[in-house]
Amino acid sequence: MYMPGELIDLALAVIGRPGNPNALAPRQGFPDRERVRLQRFISGIKITTSHGQRDAGRQNQRPRVVKALSKTGAKDLTFELGNGQTTTVADYFRGVLGRPLRFPEVICAEVRERLPW
Repeated sequence: MYMPGELIDLALAVIGRPGNPNALAPRQGFPDRERVRLQRFISGIKITTSHGQRDAGRQNQRPRVVKALSKTGAKDLTFELGNGQTTTVADYFRGVLGRPLRFPEVICAEVRERLPW
């Protein structure tokens, strides 16, 4: 059974470092073998998110399923925007969504699109 609350708190409990978010930062020494172990534990769990312009302030969102964990932190993880530009996850949250991340060096959870139910 998984504990309720924020995903970061669950992840920190699993690795035995509660209250220390930077323990999940590859640049701070978070080992890849621990990331893989954590990924096996949380892969497939349903979570709700509260970010994004469409999601802001909405309650009772449909859950998403955790697929994987990134190998790098949000400030190093890049992706391509619809206009062809490349940005980092941290820059996207800060610039596009207007919500700077609290822990930009921490790994990211990759989720599937919303479930149909």
